[in-house]
Amino acid sequence: MSDPASRDSNIRERKRSLAWITAASATHLELGLTAEQRICLYRECLAVAQEHSDEKVIGLCTSALNTLDDHIMSDFRKSTTGAECEDKEDDMTTYMILAIGYAHLEKEEYDDVILNSKRCLAMAQASGEKVVEMKAYEMLGDAHLKKEEYDDAISYGTKCLAIAQASGKKVVEMKAYMMLGDAHLKKEEYDDAISYGTKCLAIAQESGHKVAEMNAYKTLLNAHFEKEEYDNIISYSKKYLPIVQEFGIKVNEMNAYKILAVAHMDNQEYDDSISYSKKCLAIAQESGNKTLEMFAYMMLGNAHLKKEEYDNIISYSTKYLTIAQACGEKVVEMKAYMMLGVSHLKKEEYDDVISYGTKCLNIAQESGEKEEEMNAYIMLGNAHSKKEEYDDAHSFFTEAETIARELEDNHKVSHLGIRINEIYEIVGVSEGHSELSSLLKTFLGSVQKNESLFHSFFRFLHYKENDKYEEAISCLEDFMAHGKNSINEDEYRELLWTCNLNISKLHVLLKEYDKGIQYQQEALDVARKQGSKSKQAMSHFILGKVYYKLKQFENAEKPLKESLRCYELIFVGLKQNDRFKIAFIDKYKETFKLLLKVLIERNKKEEALVLSDQYRAKALKDLLVSSYGMKKEQTADEDLQYADVQSLVSSSDYTLLFYSTCFDELYTFVVEAGNELGFSVQHFEYCDTCLDKLVDETFEDMKVRQVIHCEDRSLDNMHYSEENKNPKEDELTQLLIQQREKRLSEQCRSTCVCRGNPSENCDESSLTSGLEKLYQKLINNIKFLIKQDEMVIIPEGPLCRLPFAALRDPDTGQYLSETKRIRMAPSIASLKFLQEYPVEHHSRNEALIIGGGSVDPGKVDGVKTEFIPLEGAEEEAKGIANMLGVQPLLSANATKPVVIKRLQEGASVVHIAAHGNLEKATIVLAPSSEIRKLKRIPDEEDYMLTMADVQQTHVRAQLVVLSCCESGRGEIKAEGVVGMCRAFLASGARAVVGSLWKINDKATCEFMVKFYKYLKDGKSASTSLNLTMKDMRRTPQYSEPKYWAPFFLMGDDVTIQFKD
Repeated sequence: MSDPASRDSNIRERKRSLAWITAASATHLELGLTAEQRICLYRECLAVAQEHSDEKVIGLCTSALNTLDDHIMSDFRKSTTGAECEDKEDDMTTYMILAIGYAHLEKEEYDDVILNSKRCLAMAQASGEKVVEMKAYEMLGDAHLKKEEYDDAISYGTKCLAIAQASGKKVVEMKAYMMLGDAHLKKEEYDDAISYGTKCLAIAQESGHKVAEMNAYKTLLNAHFEKEEYDNIISYSKKYLPIVQEFGIKVNEMNAYKILAVAHMDNQEYDDSISYSKKCLAIAQESGNKTLEMFAYMMLGNAHLKKEEYDNIISYSTKYLTIAQACGEKVVEMKAYMMLGVSHLKKEEYDDVISYGTKCLNIAQESGEKEEEMNAYIMLGNAHSKKEEYDDAHSFFTEAETIARELEDNHKVSHLGIRINEIYEIVGVSEGHSELSSLLKTFLGSVQKNESLFHSFFRFLHYKENDKYEEAISCLEDFMAHGKNSINEDEYRELLWTCNLNISKLHVLLKEYDKGIQYQQEALDVARKQGSKSKQAMSHFILGKVYYKLKQFENAEKPLKESLRCYELIFVGLKQNDRFKIAFIDKYKETFKLLLKVLIERNKKEEALVLSDQYRAKALKDLLVSSYGMKKEQTADEDLQYADVQSLVSSSDYTLLFYSTCFDELYTFVVEAGNELGFSVQHFEYCDTCLDKLVDETFEDMKVRQVIHCEDRSLDNMHYSEENKNPKEDELTQLLIQQREKRLSEQCRSTCVCRGNPSENCDESSLTSGLEKLYQKLINNIKFLIKQDEMVIIPEGPLCRLPFAALRDPDTGQYLSETKRIRMAPSIASLKFLQEYPVEHHSRNEALIIGGGSVDPGKVDGVKTEFIPLEGAEEEAKGIANMLGVQPLLSANATKPVVIKRLQEGASVVHIAAHGNLEKATIVLAPSSEIRKLKRIPDEEDYMLTMADVQQTHVRAQLVVLSCCESGRGEIKAEGVVGMCRAFLASGARAVVGSLWKINDKATCEFMVKFYKYLKDGKSASTSLNLTMKDMRRTPQYSEPKYWAPFFLMGDDVTIQFKD
């Protein structure tokens, strides 16, 4: 056993330690002790401090004792001695442990709080001291609440509450309610939080405890805020604010303004929301609270957005964007970009929308915020759609739709489906209301208040399909009436245009043309207010169509021109999306063709010719860009005037024939120097598809597909195994092809029934071949207008692949090439461009002769491909090179780098006899020696000469001869030949010779030798080609058209001066 002295020393040290902590805590903590107990405690502490000469603790205890009531202290001193306090040491120790717990609570040492409180709790329960037990529960509840252990906090708070209620301790009861309210709030059990908060508030108000009242309001505000019960928020906030202002607690005041701003926003009380947001902002700026400053700016932006005050939105959004960037708050920065994008969208500043939308999208993708990513895609889609850049809009809407499906957001999926379908309808892919109806049903069905719209719309569809047009009109009128009051303004404007458009069409079907025009004008007004070029184009077109139907051609002309102007602007927005352009061109073409008919009806033939050429030149350029990746050539086709056409022919010795198909008519324009514009109209029973078949009939007549002894220089017909094919073709392209084939097939069936249109001089039934039939249609009725020896023909559609040289006059039996020299041109604008180009621009260097190309395997579309050696092409190249006195580039020597270098240096004549891929407009050369040394299969870019490559070299050749099998066919889209010949002209060549089909290798070689002989003798290209055809006809084995008719000259009629 230890000696008494040692034991007393330990006791003293313990008391000293307790005195330190108790004195430090009791000066500012509520321990729930009576005054007598507190005095006893402080005197005990003071005694220990004095014993150890601890001046700090002596000062604390003295200060605490001096704060007690003098009367109570006096009475206590009379009745209580230090010895009695000594007897109560164990009781005081319990309070000291409790005090230690409070000290740890102040220091946020919650595990220590829990440890001490449980010790105190055990001692209080053992001694039956309910007040201390209650305080221990209270402290335990507070500690677990701070540790976010809400179930424990609720458990201890409930026990504390029970003792407080039993003992009538109202203040502790109030605190227990507060603790329970906060715990349930954190657990998102908002009804319980409100219940306890309300009870806490009642006691606080009854007892005049302002701090507790303030805290109770705070709990109630937060709970109602989460429940979005904004009226309650506003009510409590008005009571809460005076208290926090009285106490000067700026943080709470600021938070109150924040909550009020949100509440008034939800109640659509935007001015009040703005007012409270500004008050929140002022305190946030004063206190340097950047988070709430950002929030206030955000709320101000939202409120002004609702009020459609877009400049204010941009101002506030820019401010909180700046703070977000400085603080590194990426999510807030993303929201700021979204708000700025929406504002600029409303202001129709679409480039700004795209800029902010892109920044928003980047952050959303980096942070994995899928919903914000979806919204950014939607915003970008809307901006590009408004700019009528439908390729980009379709891409963004499709991306958004994919995310909406991932998020299972059916409303967004339906909405985006409608937007995508709108684009399909604009570019001509959609087949009408069927898909839209399904999507609209889902979209409207998800909103209960739009049930009446849903029923009106589908009644309209039902009546329309059953030819009950008056009932359908009534449904649409109901649709507009209900929509005005049940959907937002933007959606209503969309519906208003659609309804007016369809009502107009229905009145036209009822032959109520005045009403049809009236409603279409209203639709046009809506489209103008929206700034929608596509809708304006459609409304203008329908107005023009109605006026045309009424034979009011003067009234029809203006809206059709406006429609065409709008469509041209939209066409630019399709950018590189060739599949959209293919579909859209049919809608554009319909307007153009109807305007063409109107101009002809009004006897404006010169204007009709210029319009046709502008349309054709523009379409050709766009397809060259989209198909071959070439840059758009600069020509003045949009400024072409008929005076330019007259000037063109007046300085040349040729007759210009310009063909244009227009619905069921064929227009032929004949332009010749010194004469008025010749014009012929034929009711041509064949639509483009049927005309295409008639051209094929000429091929059958000439048996061009039965040519033997011909090496295949075309890659287009190369066979690839099924395993190398793309397993899934582009869905939209397939849809386009199916719809186009269906439409053309229907047109063919409806128009190909021959109604009989014999010429005055010939019974069409007596014509024995397609060549005679086409001569009768294309030449016979205008041949009296052709005075010159040379014809320059500008064909359209299927006529582009027609061998005009082989057309045969049924009266004389002569081929057209026997009486006329023939040259082709893509458009009048291209002829004018060539004529105006400086002669010195084109090279006079020696000829470049290329033969054979690669003999090594290479990749084609990613697949290893063996190239068949072209012995005939090499022999052809050698023969021509020998005749011209130059060294040819053959097989492995014809590398891509060498050929490009020679093209850049310039050559008067470029002759290419090699493999060609006409679909891509590429020519097979050989890879460089450096590539071959790598011992890998060359990729296409290593050896394929593309038209983009050619364009970059600025060819400058006077003549290019493409002796690739079928090198002149290219891609035909009814706007003109889009193939290598057109591409070489666009790249700088002055003239190009091509072929329409395969012929015998020996025949090709003989044809080329004869052609170059005439060229070398100083004959022009047109004359040389014509003489060569005549020579071939005189050669018994090659007298048939299939051997000489495929060759044609496109471009200028050049004369080459070869060097000796």
